[in-house]
Amino acid sequence: MSEHYDVIIIGGGLAGLTCGAKLTHAGLSILLLEQHHVPGGCATTYRHKDFNIEVGLHEMDGFAGGNLKNKIFRELEVFDNVSFISTGSFYRFVHNDLDFVVPHEPSKAVELFIGKFPSQTEGIRLYFDRIINNRKYRKPDSLAKENLGDFLDSIISDDELKLALTGNLMAFSDDPYNISLDYFALAQGSFHNSSGVFIKNGSQELSNYLLSYIVNRGGKVLLKHRADKIIARNNHVSGVEYHHVSDPGKILMATADFVVANNSVLNVLSQMISSTDLTDRFNPFEISPSMFTLYLCFSKPLKDLGNPAYCTSFIPPDIKNLRDIGLSNKSGFDKKHFVLTDYSQIDSGLAPEGKSFAVIVCTDYADYWRSFSREDYLAEKERVSGMLLRRLDQYIPGASKNLEYSDAATPLTIERYTSNPSGAIYGFAQTTRRPSNPNISESISNLYLASAWDKFGGGFSGVIYSGYFTGIEIIRHARNR
Repeated sequence: MSEHYDVIIIGGGLAGLTCGAKLTHAGLSILLLEQHHVPGGCATTYRHKDFNIEVGLHEMDGFAGGNLKNKIFRELEVFDNVSFISTGSFYRFVHNDLDFVVPHEPSKAVELFIGKFPSQTEGIRLYFDRIINNRKYRKPDSLAKENLGDFLDSIISDDELKLALTGNLMAFSDDPYNISLDYFALAQGSFHNSSGVFIKNGSQELSNYLLSYIVNRGGKVLLKHRADKIIARNNHVSGVEYHHVSDPGKILMATADFVVANNSVLNVLSQMISSTDLTDRFNPFEISPSMFTLYLCFSKPLKDLGNPAYCTSFIPPDIKNLRDIGLSNKSGFDKKHFVLTDYSQIDSGLAPEGKSFAVIVCTDYADYWRSFSREDYLAEKERVSGMLLRRLDQYIPGASKNLEYSDAATPLTIERYTSNPSGAIYGFAQTTRRPSNPNISESISNLYLASAWDKFGGGFSGVIYSGYFTGIEIIRHARNR
């Protein structure tokens, strides 16, 4: 006989965990199914000897300026159980002869850019007014049709300045002319208004805490259990079929009043439930790009080798203007823009004393890697890793000589681990062509989405908001039954 719950959550990523914590906080009974042996999805770490390898978190917007995570984390008692560390600065921009660090504080950032580009003072002020005060510019359609690149071209004439202002674009998009200005302003403005933080000892700390919060309040969590099918009749969900990953032939079932999908809506529609109406409505959506990630363990702190910043955006000389960014991201790895996050700049807790952990990331696409045989795939991954290390040596001489261990993840690695199609790290791309988000529950009653594929988009804050507000919506519906 199957067990019955108020809510079943499919997936233990950060959105699913946040949703589960909110629901159990309200006294609802939940079952959370996670296919891996640890919770968190991209909010995870793994061990290599004395190193704690951070999988996904580089920097999360912080808690200043009335950031909504303050309310969420206070309610769920996160601040009493998880430590957050300031990253100190926003990002370092390196391109040709320019090399400077951008602060989070808006007034200091404005002062910095005006000091370096005095002829562009008016454009700089217009840019920061748009970014910092995004709410006053937003239109009824929250994803307005203006893109970031055209906006910058309309207010700034200096190509170098435009590249510097979009130095961390990789966190949101692969092309400034493809991303909605409204979305970029909302996300970028949050970093400037709220500063930036990292989770002490890695993002697994937050995932583990949220799981414990759920369990301590009576929720049931089954790790190493994968959902197979959402049971629905007459467009109304009633439960989930699932199995233990070691015994796929033994199908288990649980019933529920509500089901939350903490995964790609495309997977839900193609693999777990059939809804032609919803499938057609999602066809116009583009998925976000993926990344190549190189995890690096060093025998020395990189700051001792001359690296001065937590996060550095290295723009290759071949990139001359904003138009070149999209082209560069689709070119070879010798020409791609890449970002280094050096966790030895802060007390991250990821490396033993006297050593350091760092990550190199660059925009990447799954289709490139699908063309290889297994043997060639591994060889290409090794070749790309070596190339990126050699490029890093150009900026931090001696870095590769102090390398103890490296590991790499391609878009196919991310696809396999997260089940996101093509390893899309931010769900649907936040383009100017993106239609308004359709609501799953409008077509299939009592089925909800909480993930990077929701209206809030990707990134740590985006999925936390998605999980929290999905929980609020379910609580409201449960009380009105």
